[in-house]
Amino acid sequence: MIKINLVMKGQSNGNYRKDIDGLRAFAVIFVVIFHLFPAWLPGGFIGVDIFFVISGFLISNIIFNKLNNNAFSFTEFYSHRIRRIFPSLLVVLIFSLLFGWFAFLSDEYMQLGKHISTSSGFIQNFLLWHEAGYFDIASETKPLLHLWSLGIEEQFYIIWPLLLWFIIKSKLNKFTMLLFLMLFSFGINIGRIHTNPVEVFYSPLTRFWELSFGGLLSFYSIYRNELVIKIRNKLDRILNKIIYESFPAEGKTFLDFSSIVGLILIFLSLILISRDSEFPGIWALLPVLGTYLLISAGENAFVNRLVLSNRIFVWVGLISYPFYLWHYILLSHARIYFGEFPSRGNRILIFFFSIVLSWLTFQIIEKPIRFGKYNRIKVIFLILSMFIVFLSGITIFLKEGFPKRAFQKKYTNYSDSIKTYSPEDNCFDIEYNHEKENNWYKIYGLNSNSTKIFAYGDSHSLSMLPVLEKIANTLNIQILSSGFSGCPPFLGIQSIRGDQNIHNCSQLNQRIYEYVKQNNIKFVFLIARWSYYTGGSTRPTEINLISMDITKDTDLEFSRKSFEYGLIKTVEMYANIGVHVFIFEDNPQQKIDPKDALKKAKPIDSEINKLSISLQEHMNNQSYANKLFNNLKKQSNVTIIKSSDILCDTSHCPLAKNDHFLYSDDDHLSIFGSYLLYDRLYNEIGKYILKIHNR
Repeated sequence: MIKINLVMKGQSNGNYRKDIDGLRAFAVIFVVIFHLFPAWLPGGFIGVDIFFVISGFLISNIIFNKLNNNAFSFTEFYSHRIRRIFPSLLVVLIFSLLFGWFAFLSDEYMQLGKHISTSSGFIQNFLLWHEAGYFDIASETKPLLHLWSLGIEEQFYIIWPLLLWFIIKSKLNKFTMLLFLMLFSFGINIGRIHTNPVEVFYSPLTRFWELSFGGLLSFYSIYRNELVIKIRNKLDRILNKIIYESFPAEGKTFLDFSSIVGLILIFLSLILISRDSEFPGIWALLPVLGTYLLISAGENAFVNRLVLSNRIFVWVGLISYPFYLWHYILLSHARIYFGEFPSRGNRILIFFFSIVLSWLTFQIIEKPIRFGKYNRIKVIFLILSMFIVFLSGITIFLKEGFPKRAFQKKYTNYSDSIKTYSPEDNCFDIEYNHEKENNWYKIYGLNSNSTKIFAYGDSHSLSMLPVLEKIANTLNIQILSSGFSGCPPFLGIQSIRGDQNIHNCSQLNQRIYEYVKQNNIKFVFLIARWSYYTGGSTRPTEINLISMDITKDTDLEFSRKSFEYGLIKTVEMYANIGVHVFIFEDNPQQKIDPKDALKKAKPIDSEINKLSISLQEHMNNQSYANKLFNNLKKQSNVTIIKSSDILCDTSHCPLAKNDHFLYSDDDHLSIFGSYLLYDRLYNEIGKYILKIHNR
C-alpha cells in the first residue's frame, strides 16, 4: 500500500493543516464534476469561491505572521508565489500550444493564442469579461476559460500584501480597515449584480471580498485570538446547555457545531445555486460563510477531523491546483478537436487522465521547483519562461493562427469562408446604437443623397451586411443598419432572456422608427432569427417577447402572441407614414457549427452536407413566422422575400457549396452564404427603387 506523505517538505506540522487540503479537495471535485458532468452538480462552480476564501486565509496568514515578526519581504513573498503558481501553469500552457499547433484550425489556434497571452499575463478574467458578446464563441470551446479565477487570485496577491503592510504599519484601526475593504467590494458586488452580471462575475473588484473574508479570519486568529477564544467559550457554554444534559469538559461543542453548519452551507450552495442564479451576488455568501466556518473551526473539529482530514481527500487537495488546470484543458481541447461535447465515457477518461497528469505534474514539476535550493535562479527561469509563452500567444494571435500549417492547409477554403464581416462588431453594440444619436452603420452607393433603406433586426440582420453592401453599390442607394442580439425589429414589444430584459430593444426599435419618419425614408428591411422567438422543431424558444397589450399566457404562447402583435403593429405604423416594408424569411438554422462539421466529415461538400438540416426541419422551424408573413402578402406596403428555395435543395439545406461554408456558425450566414441571395434581393428591392428613380 502506498503511503501518502501528508506534510510537504518545507512545511512544519505546526503550520500545516490537513483539513484545509481536504477542503481544497472538495472545492476542486465540485468544479471538475460541474465541468465534466454539469447535470450532476449544477452548482459545482462554487468550488472556485471556496478556493478564494482558502487562498485569502493562507496568504494573509503568511503576511501577518511575517509582519508580526518584522520579517516580511515583498521579494520573498512574490518569489514564493511565482514558484507556487508558475510551474504547473507553464506545463499546461505549453501543452495547449503544442496540441493546438497540430490539431486546431487557424481561427481556433488564433483564439487560443489570445487566451494563452492573457492567461500567462494573469488577466484572463478581463478578456472573458469583454468577450461576453453574442458573436463570441461558445464558452465550452474556450480552452482556458477556467483561468479567470487564477487571474483574480494573482491580482489579489499583487495588491493584498501592499494593503496589509500599510494597515499593520499605520496607526489606523486594523479591524475597521479590513472590514471596510471587504464590505466595499461586497457592496459593489451586490449593487451591480442586477445590471452588470458579467462584470460582477469576472471583476477583481467584485470578487476581492471573498478572498479578504479569509484574510479577516486570519487577522482574528493572529491579532485577536484571545477575544475569539473568549467569545467561542461563551457560545460553547450556551450550546452545551441546549444540547447536553451534563456539560462535556473538552469545550469543543461550538467548534464541532461550526464545522457541521459550514459543511451544510456548502452543500446548500450546491443545491440552491445554478447557472441561472444571480451569482456571485448575495448567493456567494453561502459557500463563503460555509468555508469560513470550516476553517475557523480548526482541524480538530468534528467535520474537519473525520471528513476533511481523510487521507484520500488530503491527497486530492495536494494535487488540487494541477488537477484544476488539467481537467478543463483536456475537456475543452477534446471539445474543439472532435467538434462536440465528449461522450460520458470519454469524460470519465478525461477525469482519470487529469488525476494522473496532476499527480505527475505535482511530483515531477511542482515540488522540485517549489522547494529546495537555487530559488533565485528558479524564479528568473520561471519568469523568462512565462514571458516566452506570453509572446508565443501574441504571435499566434497576430499571425492569425498560422494558416499555412500542414494541419490547416486541407481545410483552408472552408475555414476561410467562416470568417465574419468586420463591420458587424462595430454596429452590433446596443449602447453605440441607442445612446449615440443617429450613429447607424451606413453603406453608401456612389450617390450618398440617393434613396435610403433602413435594414435592421437582430444579429441575423448584421450577417446580411455583405450582400446589402453589394446591393447598395449596384443600385446606387444608401443603406443604414443596426441590430442587437435577441432584438426582433418589432415595435411595442420587449425581449426577455430568462428573467432579464435585453437592454433597450424596445427603445432602439422605437428610435429607428422615429428616425425613418423624420428623415422621410421610404423603405425598411426587417431581418431576424424569427424562430428564436416563436420556437421550432429543432430550435426551441430561447428569447421570450412580452407586450403590455397581450394577456399573459404560457411563456411560448405569450411570446408568440406578442410576436404576432409586434409584427402587425410594426407593419401598420410604417404603412401610416408611407414606408414599404421588406420582410426576410429567415435563412435555415443548422444543427452543427461549420468548424465542428469539418471534424466530423471529410473536407468535401458531399460529406459535410450529410450533417446539414433537412428542408422539412427548416420549414417546421419557420412555420409559425412564415404563416404570419403569408397573411401580410396582400398588403401593398409589404414584400416577403424568400430564402429557402435558394439556400435549400429539394431535400436539404446544405452547409457547404463549392468548397465554401454558407454559414459562419450554426445559424448566421457567412459572407459567401449572404452573396447567394444577391439576385433575389436585387430583383425584389430593385423594382421599387427603380420606380422611384424613373419618376
